[in-house]
Amino acid sequence: FTSSAKRKPCIKMNILAFFTIFALALLVTLTTFASSLNCSDFLTTDIPDEILQAKADMISITTSNLDKWGDPDIQTILNEKGAILEAWYNDHRPDNEVELTTAPWFATWYEDTNIIASGAFVSLDRNNTFQVVRDGFYYNVAKLQVGLFSNFLFTTFLKGEFTIGEASDANTTCGLPRRNVINLEFTRNLIRRGWIEPDQSLTELVDLVDNGTINTWRIPGPYGVTGQLWNLYVDEDIRVSVGGNVSDEEDGAGMFILVRQDLINP
Repeated sequence: FTSSAKRKPCIKMNILAFFTIFALALLVTLTTFASSLNCSDFLTTDIPDEILQAKADMISITTSNLDKWGDPDIQTILNEKGAILEAWYNDHRPDNEVELTTAPWFATWYEDTNIIASGAFVSLDRNNTFQVVRDGFYYNVAKLQVGLFSNFLFTTFLKGEFTIGEASDANTTCGLPRRNVINLEFTRNLIRRGWIEPDQSLTELVDLVDNGTINTWRIPGPYGVTGQLWNLYVDEDIRVSVGGNVSDEEDGAGMFILVRQDLINP
């Protein structure tokens, strides 16, 4: 037998334990909510000056060094700038990252020089190398110069089909890198004689090529080769991506920098 007087301390302890658990649960909820806001307020928050500067530097450096793709000294600088952008972006990844990526882009930097076509009489015009991302596929579009004096021009269209994996979620992936990964497979490699009119929309062009309205020739290419791409940072102006051939363990992932552009360069 226990008197009611002796049970009171136990009751007080139970009340204290209840409020302690309640306070901890509230703290976890608020922390999760705050993290969710941090991960989804990219388009509504003020972007820090450091991020704006790193972004501007990457655009300036790459557009003024189109003839130096893969240069190790420049790549070191770009890696530093990219790390600044990525660290901030991982905590402020927008909900519409895939939508932002689905756009026409002008390629200003490729770290992997193996993808650059070159030879005694063949060269890639780095002032006219693009990537047009559509829903479920993309085309790399480039001007190919052929001949002793580069007097024959061709347009190449390399198609990659993709799905999106490792999707981001503001409540569960806040702060994590490598989200919304493009899992791709190259399926077509096409070419046509001549280059494109300066006022031609790249988006409209690849749609016409893809549905067969524009005549092209199928040429040898990396058919069946698979790869992955993911963004270190993307907005309406610039896209900084990393990726490469899935089976290419020796070279690993390379950096790709692109700026938004839908019309062909003159």
